[in-house]
Amino acid sequence: MLTIADLMATLCVAIGQPLSGTSEQQVRTSVYNAWARIFALKSDWKYFHRVGNLQMIAAQSTGTITFVLSTLQVTLAGATWPADAADMHIRLGNAWFPVFRRVSDTVIELSGDQHPVDDLAAGTAYHIQKVMHPLPVEVGNIVHVVNPSQNISLLQNTLSTTLELSDAYGMFTQPSSYSLIASPKYPGRWCMWIPAILTTDSLLSYLYVQCRPQHVIYREARGTVTLASGVATFSDAIVKDIWEGCVLRVSLTNEQPTGPFGDMPVSDLVFNDDMYEMKVTKYLTSTTCRVSSTVTVASASPYVLSSHVDVRSGAAEILMQRLCEDQFGIRPVGNHTEGLTSARKVREALLDAAAEDAISFRESNPMIPAWYNLRLRDIAGSVS
Repeated sequence: MLTIADLMATLCVAIGQPLSGTSEQQVRTSVYNAWARIFALKSDWKYFHRVGNLQMIAAQSTGTITFVLSTLQVTLAGATWPADAADMHIRLGNAWFPVFRRVSDTVIELSGDQHPVDDLAAGTAYHIQKVMHPLPVEVGNIVHVVNPSQNISLLQNTLSTTLELSDAYGMFTQPSSYSLIASPKYPGRWCMWIPAILTTDSLLSYLYVQCRPQHVIYREARGTVTLASGVATFSDAIVKDIWEGCVLRVSLTNEQPTGPFGDMPVSDLVFNDDMYEMKVTKYLTSTTCRVSSTVTVASASPYVLSSHVDVRSGAAEILMQRLCEDQFGIRPVGNHTEGLTSARKVREALLDAAAEDAISFRESNPMIPAWYNLRLRDIAGSVS
């Protein structure tokens, strides 16, 4: 598995400098930017496609409300507000308004710039539900959204079209369209905007393109680690929830393990592949986490942990190396400087990686495409 530490090591070898001072900062920044750039070079990488699920809860409309403009508070009679009302929108008339906070079981407060323009008298009907659904931070773009229970695809529309469909068709048992907008509460994340008034709970499945994570672990190697029954216990209280998905390498010797490219921590290149390699699957405490291997055993062993750069092995790994070199820029050679890599080398690596990515999705069964040429009577029988 390729890691951030591996890519930093390849740059160290390329420039012939150890990781220290400003050179370490420049190497770290170059790798970080290269990881983001690989997603921008090609928008439809098949290898980076992932599947996620979105649980949608039906709207609440029990009881009636009163709205006071001067306080921006909505008081509910005949029911109580959901516990997570602050993450929801309330529909009053034909408009959706974000809930600013939940004051009590029967009172919520709306945002100062998004609210009805007049008081609403007691007895007014309402709907409250989550219509803006923040997606995981690793979602770079949505490719396809389906409703498994209905076996239908949702249409991605503009915000106005999605609202028009919601107003035109009123109550929905299942959503039919969505808009993709930036999250106002969680910077850097997408939200699905689905303003349909749902009468039943719904589960959506979506295909998305992965992007670089916001939090990156470059290298962690303080203390030692002990492995038993799928749990890693560290000698220091350094475990964090952002470790989930990182690669943990545990040495079988007294030396810190390295990746396939070695490492250059001081001045000389070191290499130690006598190790166990696994992924961190779940944060437990500040000293423990679950790992992907449940049979590996180690006691007070040296280790290295780093974020997993999940690219397909082969041409994509070479592309990552070329991008890291390109982001680093120039290196001194004699009495002048030159580019660490050329634009031509980056283009060649991109073409190779794109070709390799496409090969994986060629249809292996020649009979499958024939189904698309069948006539209706071939499937449903002859019509007399």
